[in-house]
Amino acid sequence: VHDNQFHLISLYVLPDYQGLGVGCALLEMNLSHARKLNYNTLQVGVMEKNADAYNWYLHNGFTFTKTENFLMGSQTVSVLVGNILLNPTALH
Repeated sequence: VHDNQFHLISLYVLPDYQGLGVGCALLEMNLSHARKLNYNTLQVGVMEKNADAYNWYLHNGFTFTKTENFLMGSQTVSVLVGNILLNPTALH
């Protein structure tokens, strides 16, 4: 937890189940849980090369503001960091 952010580490749906609402249901479960715990934002990281995931998160209300390097095994990958505001009225 950093700056009252809920971190979603990984959300992956097998190709046979993509487009059926499974990803949206899993995302909504995480958003709901984070709201119940009174987090202000939910943060995700998407590998820079994963345009489909990046566009899916954009479509679901996330904004991406920075890129960070992440060590995956012995390889460093660029990750786009995105956030979605969970309780917008709480910040006004």
